[in-house]
Amino acid sequence: MSLRIGEWVVSSSSRAPRALVLELTTSCNLSCAHCFRRAVGIEGRHAPLDMVELVAEQCRELGIERVTLSGWGEPTTYPRFLDAVWMLRDAGVEVAVNTNGIALARIASELVEARVSEVILSVDAFSPETYSAIRGARLEAVEEGLDQLRNERESRGCRRPRVVTHFVVTRLNVGELRNFPEFAKRFAVSKLEISHLVPLNRFMERELACFSDPSCIEELERVSSEISKYMFSHYYEITIPRSRPSVERRCPYAAKQAAFVRVDGAVAPCIFYAHPSTHSFNFVERRVNPVIFGRVDEGLDRVWTKPSYIEFRARAALSIMPSCLDCHLAPYCEPTRSNEKDCWGNSPTCSHCPYSHRLATCPL
Repeated sequence: MSLRIGEWVVSSSSRAPRALVLELTTSCNLSCAHCFRRAVGIEGRHAPLDMVELVAEQCRELGIERVTLSGWGEPTTYPRFLDAVWMLRDAGVEVAVNTNGIALARIASELVEARVSEVILSVDAFSPETYSAIRGARLEAVEEGLDQLRNERESRGCRRPRVVTHFVVTRLNVGELRNFPEFAKRFAVSKLEISHLVPLNRFMERELACFSDPSCIEELERVSSEISKYMFSHYYEITIPRSRPSVERRCPYAAKQAAFVRVDGAVAPCIFYAHPSTHSFNFVERRVNPVIFGRVDEGLDRVWTKPSYIEFRARAALSIMPSCLDCHLAPYCEPTRSNEKDCWGNSPTCSHCPYSHRLATCPL
C-alpha cells in the first residue's frame, strides 16, 4: 500500500511484523509504587493457551523473528508460562522475557535449556532497603534467581540468555545507579537500560518523577557519566534517556516493525496503547484510550496490512505529527489531553508519547 503525504508517496512492502510483544497475563505478583497498572486498577486475567498456540503458528508461517513476553502483567505468573516459551521456541522464534525476577530461580534451568535469548530484568534498586520500598519485595529473591541463571549458563556452556537490566529512575532511587557496575559484574549482566518514570498524574510527576526536578536531572547526568566510563571500558551496554522532550522522535515499535498482542488477542500498535491509562508531563494530564487494529484470529498479516494500520505506522515512523511534550501551548490545548486526535488532524495520535520522545525506554 502507498500513502500520499503532500507531494510524497510512502509505500510499505512489509506483509507482517518482524517482532511481537505478547501479553500472557495481566496478573502480577508485585505492586510497585510507580507501575502504570495503578492508573486503571487493571483486572488480572490470563491469555487462553490456544491463543498462544495460534500466535506461535503464525510466527512460523509469517517468519516473525522475535517475541518478547511482556505487557501489563508479570509473564512468569502465567500458569503455562514454560509451555508458552517452548511453543514459541519450537516455532523457531527468538524469545525474550521481561520479568521482575521474583520467579527466576524456579524457571532458570528451562530458560537456558530453551535457549531464550534475553531476560530483561525490571529492577529499580540494588540495595535491599530501597528495592523493598519501591517494589514491596525482597531483592534477595531476585539475586537468587540471577545466581541460578548464571550457574545454569556456566554448567551448560551457554551464553544465553543474556541479562538486561531495565531501571526506572525516580527521585527515590537515582543514587542507586552507582551500584550497578558491581551488580552487573556479580550477575553477568550485559546491558543497563535507564528509563524515566511515566507519571500517572500530576502528584506523581511533582513528587516522584526525576525529569521534573532539576537537581535530580543533574544527579542522573552525573551518575550516568560515572558509570558509563566503567561500563564502556568493560564492554557493557547502556541506554540513557533524555530528560527533556525534543521534536526529534523515534517510535520503538515502528523502528523494529513490532506489534503488541494483548491478553485477549487484540492487536495494538504498542504496549502504551494496549489498555486505558493516564499520564502527566509538564503537569498536563492526558488520557490514553486503547488503539486496536484487529485480532490475532484474523491473521497477523491481515491486521498488519490494513490501510489504517499502515498509515498509523508510517506517521509514527516518520513523526508526521505535532510534538506535544515540548509545545508551549500544551497547557491550553484540548486535543493534547487524549490520544484521540491532535491539532494536525491525526486520529489516533502519538504526539505525546514519552517513549517516542525517548524520555522512557520500552523493553522490546
